Amino acid sequence: MAETYPDAALCIGLKRDVSAEEFYRRCNDGSVDGILNWFVPEKGRAYLIPPSRVHAARGVKLLEIAECSELCFRLHEWEETGREKHLEEAFDLIDMRGGEVEQSPSEDGWTLHTPQFTVQQIKLSAPMKSVPEKPDSFFVYVCVKGAAKVQDSSLREGEAILIPAEVEEFFLIPEQSGTILLEIHFDPRPEVDSYTGDKESWQE
Repeated sequence: MAETYPDAALCIGLKRDVSAEEFYRRCNDGSVDGILNWFVPEKGRAYLIPPSRVHAARGVKLLEIAECSELCFRLHEWEETGREKHLEEAFDLIDMRGGEVEQSPSEDGWTLHTPQFTVQQIKLSAPMKSVPEKPDSFFVYVCVKGAAKVQDSSLREGEAILIPAEVEEFFLIPEQSGTILLEIHFDPRPEVDSYTGDKESWQE
């Protein structure tokens, strides 16, 4: 989800299908911008970045929602910083196909689903009681505008709070007009043991 500045630009994926050879050459000779799918993001809009999709940003304040992973590869530096790059190591994982960018609807109250989690925008104009339909996963609330009280905790703009799975019901109460929250629910799903083929809950 993005908040933009005058020079804001977001890159998600490629403009077209490219070969590994072309991508490697462009990353090394500085012409990779020519195939990256750059666009001006909209404030408050959410964008879905699938695993293995190249991405970059400038002039944007972002809230990134992701599962924990140590697989993060730096492919290119627009300014020489001396930081380590991982171009060769990333080639087995990069999606080199072009494609459309999936994004949230422009209207208020949108919901965006992924296989791992669901994100819902909530315009909190009145107190709201929340009773989780699936009491087997935690919730995360992020205040993106205004302020709210969640249970006994105040939540200000830019702050987040985690509601444990053990909490059966709770209240969201606006403390300022125009308050907007993001609700993130991590959907439990079975994991298949690659050795035995058995399914187990990801929470176990």
